[in-house]
Amino acid sequence: MERQDAELRRLTDAMNQAPPEKKLDRACAVINKLVEQRREMHSEMEGMHQKMMHQADAGK
Repeated sequence: MERQDAELRRLTDAMNQAPPEKKLDRACAVINKLVEQRREMHSEMEGMHQKMMHQADAGK
């Protein structure tokens, strides 16, 4: 998570410091990274859910 936060900080800093003609490109990079991280988070959560369900079934 720290790595993800650092990456977002870097992208956000680049966006904030970008000249007006580059702001939109930099903002898109931030949004794309947020979406990517959210997908990763959902995938990890689904994996944990499946593991918990498997363990619960094994305990019966």
